[in-house]
Amino acid sequence: MEESSKNIISQREEIESLLALYPEIQTLTNGEYQMAIERPDHTPLIFGWMYPPTYPETTPPVFHLSASWLHGGERDEIHSMFQSLWESSTSKLILFECLEWITQYVSNLGSRQPTQPKEQPNQEQKKPARTSKDTQKQMKILETAFPTMDVSIIWTTFKSNHYDVEKTVEILVSTSGRSIKPDVLGRLKAISNKAKRAADGSANAQPQSPSKSEDTEGTKDSLRTSEDVFYRILWDDRYNKEDFVICYLDRFDGIKEASFTSWESKDVTAEIFIPWHRVQYIKCRDEIVWDRRTREDYIFGPIKKGFFDPNAPARSTPAPKVQVEKTSHVSFPKKEIRPKISNNKTVQSAVVIIPDPSQWEPIEKIRRNSDKSYQRWMPHINLLYPFLPGGELRSASLKIHKAVAEISPFKISLSQFGYFTHEGVNATVWLNPEAENNAIHNLQNVLQHEFPELDDLSKKSAEGYNPHLTVSQVPRDQAPAYVKKYQTNWSQLEFQVENVYVIHRTEDKPFRIMYRIPLKSQGNLPRGDFEYVSEVDQFPRNFTNQKTHSDLIPFFKFQVENSTWQAVPAQEEEVKLENLRIVTFNVLFDTYMADQIHSAERYPRLLEILRKTRGDVICLQEMTLTLLVLILKTEWIQLEYCVSDISGSTLQPYGIVVLTKIPAKKLIQVVDKSKTFMFPEFLISGYGSLLLAAVHLTSDRGENPQSKRKQQLLSIFRRGISHQHCIIAGDFNFGDSEEDAAMEWGTYRDAWRETHPGSPGYTYDPIANSIAKVTSSKGIPRRLDRVMISSQKIKVASMEIIGNEAFQIETPEGTQNIFASDHFGLQCDVVFQ
Repeated sequence: MEESSKNIISQREEIESLLALYPEIQTLTNGEYQMAIERPDHTPLIFGWMYPPTYPETTPPVFHLSASWLHGGERDEIHSMFQSLWESSTSKLILFECLEWITQYVSNLGSRQPTQPKEQPNQEQKKPARTSKDTQKQMKILETAFPTMDVSIIWTTFKSNHYDVEKTVEILVSTSGRSIKPDVLGRLKAISNKAKRAADGSANAQPQSPSKSEDTEGTKDSLRTSEDVFYRILWDDRYNKEDFVICYLDRFDGIKEASFTSWESKDVTAEIFIPWHRVQYIKCRDEIVWDRRTREDYIFGPIKKGFFDPNAPARSTPAPKVQVEKTSHVSFPKKEIRPKISNNKTVQSAVVIIPDPSQWEPIEKIRRNSDKSYQRWMPHINLLYPFLPGGELRSASLKIHKAVAEISPFKISLSQFGYFTHEGVNATVWLNPEAENNAIHNLQNVLQHEFPELDDLSKKSAEGYNPHLTVSQVPRDQAPAYVKKYQTNWSQLEFQVENVYVIHRTEDKPFRIMYRIPLKSQGNLPRGDFEYVSEVDQFPRNFTNQKTHSDLIPFFKFQVENSTWQAVPAQEEEVKLENLRIVTFNVLFDTYMADQIHSAERYPRLLEILRKTRGDVICLQEMTLTLLVLILKTEWIQLEYCVSDISGSTLQPYGIVVLTKIPAKKLIQVVDKSKTFMFPEFLISGYGSLLLAAVHLTSDRGENPQSKRKQQLLSIFRRGISHQHCIIAGDFNFGDSEEDAAMEWGTYRDAWRETHPGSPGYTYDPIANSIAKVTSSKGIPRRLDRVMISSQKIKVASMEIIGNEAFQIETPEGTQNIFASDHFGLQCDVVFQ
């Protein structure tokens, strides 16, 4: 019941905000909401939705699309994008994003204006009794009279009462508890009366052709978007960007402000990015220069409306609107509603060549066990990567379709292996795609010309763009041996390139093909259009770990005599043990934000922290091949520990690695879709079997994270039932919250709470930890890491947080204090009694 109540409140708040931004939304008697979205060259699209009882907690809205021109492919494309928005959203309140995306999508489908019926000369037309100028003036008066109220509430109240100023003021006074001056209502009434007289006086006037005059300015169609205004300010050198402030609507805190320069640095792929539709107004030196609510625009505004002078001195009071010559305006293409291609890049999209699926198996056979990106990427050759955000892929595909119209299909052969070395200790092994007449480079050059800002692949080396098909990541010093091994067993593959593909992914899900774009047609056949690729038409892939499965894998021990790591046999004899030290540490993968998380400086400090713990069993989460190679080369680890992985085969692209001094009876790796868990089992003399579960539960970034974490823990509980003792250690990805309280822990005890009752024990603290501040989306300290114990014979002797001391590094920006990871680790000592 409580969850249902929260959903109802969230739905109500969302629709109230939507109505404030989109007053044309209609509410139907069956509970459905509808909005007509104009298509310039065709009939409008009717976009409808209904709220299911479980939205936004667990399910998305139910969408309905209706238009005479809408066919199955476009319908699938739209629904697919809505699903992507739902999957990638952290709050799950997605109607703002959906409305903005579908509006832009429909506007891009055509640029011709629909033919309007001719007006009859004698037809009586009545001028509207209300213009946007009237509303602007009255809204400004109301905002001044009720400064503590959210403007969206004022606007919603005003509109829902049909602009009746007396009723609106009465409701706002009652709601806010604030009295107003007597002249306020008089001024509001005067504006309404003047508008009514103007309407009555022109009721029988002859209709005139619409022109760009004061009477038509401020209408809905004339208001440029907040994104347009943002880029105008960004690109126009006459503006001092530090003078501007972006004012946006926060779903929980109302209107908030952000400096223009801080907004400029945001990444649209980040969780904290604010969608454009939430921008309510933009200020310059405390004066509003663009306002969604009143539809006022002094950046792109018509000349008669005035233009804000960016060179005017700062004022404590609003400056008068200054008229300037027409040459002061920057020329923008008339047909573009907004810049169609932005400068934003994302690693969630790419333009690629994909081999014929019939040729995949020899490639996938290598990749399955040695390519950390096997699940995320299909076999491919990158042409442009990173690419553009999901909302821009259709317009980008249209651009690509025109660009490659004269490029003929060509053949690629895959016969030779090579490798790249990287900074650090690893290397990438790849197949070299060969084509006649430099066909791959010619294709990439054409695409690079169309998207000059997306030049990452061309700048990776001094030689420029280097096409390759990645098959594995290996230790740097072993790369030549791997190339020789692969080459020995390889037979040449050939395939025809007839299309390029635009691919996209959400969250940690695999890439999927969004658009197939054909090259030049052969013979007399007409060239096909670029096409959206539906879910059912994706190339099939056979993941070995798509379903939950478990594997018995060995531990490895370093052999000093020949300096190699060798698998060790299972320990069948019991081990004498009176006490045990368990260490768990999320080490933070080095896959993203390398320039901000300083992995090269963190890893040596991390290893030193682990050395000082002298832990009997060390559980490490978010391990990547880079750190694994360092671990395997570290002398004290070679001399004292067995390691669960020496090749990176369990890291896809990151995972859990266990180090142990205690001989293990066996080690079981459990793969549950995208998550991997390690279960070493030890035989303790006099106490029986001890199962240790090294875990990293699903994070909040995925879909239904609480439900997934609960199922993962229940699965671990079931696995521990057959053992006398069970200890779970790792990153649980939830804090001391309702989720923790609702979990049925049964016989499991929390080691931190036993030893530190009342202490918060934060292991992820963006306030104290500079690295966590970089990776956090919410900035809230939490106790994400735990050691849980199920045993009547095991007592917790002590427990402490490790890795919570900062150290200094030198960067181009100066000296910085950083930490070994974004998490702090835990060291837990237990005693068998």
